Amino acid sequence: MIYCEEMNLAISFVRNSGVNLLRPLYLESLKNNTVCKLVVDTKQRISEQNALKTLVNDGFIVKNFVGKGSFHVSCDHSRSL
Repeated sequence: MIYCEEMNLAISFVRNSGVNLLRPLYLESLKNNTVCKLVVDTKQRISEQNALKTLVNDGFIVKNFVGKGSFHVSCDHSRSL
């Protein structure tokens, strides 16, 4: 199996259900010294505190998005593909 050196995620919110789904995968990567980083927007207050704690306790570097607006990519839905 091939492992990456670094994993970077930028997401809107963290929930226990998502952490539980991904945990077996990222724990395997962390065992192989993969640096796991997460940027999350907690301004929406959708993130579950326990899910964030799990990621930090597992070894993720978690940073809160601070800035104007959103880090989401804007899409022009009026254009046809």
